[in-house]
Amino acid sequence: MGTVKTMSELVREKLDQAADSGADQFISAIRPIYGASDHGRPEHISSGLLLLWKDKQYLVTAAHVIDENSESTLYLGVGSCLQEISAGFFCTKKPDNDRSKDYYDFAWTELTNLSLEGYNDLSFISESEISLEGSCPDENAYLALGYPNSKNKKHDNVKKRVAPKYMKYTSTLKRDKSWATERYLSGNDHILLKYHSKHARDSDGNKVNTLSPRGASGGALIDMGALHQVEAYKPNHTPVGRLVGMIIEKSAKHDVLVAVKIGSILEQIERCSH
Repeated sequence: MGTVKTMSELVREKLDQAADSGADQFISAIRPIYGASDHGRPEHISSGLLLLWKDKQYLVTAAHVIDENSESTLYLGVGSCLQEISAGFFCTKKPDNDRSKDYYDFAWTELTNLSLEGYNDLSFISESEISLEGSCPDENAYLALGYPNSKNKKHDNVKKRVAPKYMKYTSTLKRDKSWATERYLSGNDHILLKYHSKHARDSDGNKVNTLSPRGASGGALIDMGALHQVEAYKPNHTPVGRLVGMIIEKSAKHDVLVAVKIGSILEQIERCSH
């Protein structure tokens, strides 16, 4: 006799499947970023996206990360190794020289001086994996991928090796306009993902009830497709994701992860490239 499952159980299973499938598809292009501590040891600070756009390779992360580490060397976690990031970053403007008033908060650099060849576990998010559509359907599942500080505190300081662990979190969107209204924004450039820490999982698939997403800034928000369609519940269905945004903050007041739409980021990159 078969097992009878409730609709909520089926949806939760599909959200977990979307988390695993999206991580398999994208995590090699979502990398941890490290700074050097006062003692010269690597210290995890944030996440970043590797994008292949118009035949150019970019690293995109949160602008506040670049601000806070302007005096120290930044490193990109590539496998278990650290690659120094020597290039300068373009950053969004901060009103009154105050980054907390910058509600776009992204930075990027073209990777012309960073050698990433020879790493089998590294890739770039291609144009075909990016969604530039202005709207994000409510009925879809969305996946947040990034590297939280709390799971990336251990390093081999002698060999300068790291073992990065990422978080994967699936949920649906929040359509409440209050986050944007309080900041005098239209909300058209941002995506709000409902966030409850009890649904977060680490890279080993373990549920982590108290996981803080701090450090996931610069990570990816991925549209994993519709949950309301019959095809999504077929046994052999594997969801395919598309990048829709970059995470910039967690709002405790609104219980959301806030992401800037990837289309807004790429538009600014192209504007500054001409």
